[in-house]
Amino acid sequence: MPVLTWTSRQSQAVTSLDDPALLDRVQHGDEAALTYIYRRLERPLYRFAFAMTGSPAMAEEAVQETFLRLIRQPGGLDPTKGSIEGYLYGIVRNVTRQALRGQFVALDEEYDPPAAGELDDPAVSLDRAQANQLLSAAILALPAHYREVVVLCDLEEWSYEAAAATVGCPLGTVRSRLNRARGMLRDRLKEAGCAKSDG
Repeated sequence: MPVLTWTSRQSQAVTSLDDPALLDRVQHGDEAALTYIYRRLERPLYRFAFAMTGSPAMAEEAVQETFLRLIRQPGGLDPTKGSIEGYLYGIVRNVTRQALRGQFVALDEEYDPPAAGELDDPAVSLDRAQANQLLSAAILALPAHYREVVVLCDLEEWSYEAAAATVGCPLGTVRSRLNRARGMLRDRLKEAGCAKSDG
């Protein structure tokens, strides 16, 4: 994907726009509007794609494909039915599901846990890094329909309503999937010896 650049004047011109106005600008080839959307959402979309795939390369490709689809079909979103954010999460969700269809994805071996020097006590930091790696592996082992609600609601801290709109299912379904997914994660982490005991 080409590097998107913008001037401070362009920045001020687009940051105050609402979603329909931004999309209108993108439809008319306004690079500043596209750059603003990219800078605002690239990192959260990458986090979602990485949590879904466990692969930095697949996550990067998914984000690139998401923005390419926005560029090719900027009229694909009806702003009266949702936000740009929800629309792009819907695209990246579909892209990652297509990429994962028919294959088992293990935690990427190139994934580096946080450096031990981030906390004063390296032993504590190492324990935290190992726990994070176990949690990532447990999330990746969930079926995709459970994984996506965990990523959206628990990791990205979306509301159940926003997750339901993005996933395209009723609110009750999101709640039940999330409840089931949390139970599966608890069981898996308990087996790994890193879940707190209920007592």
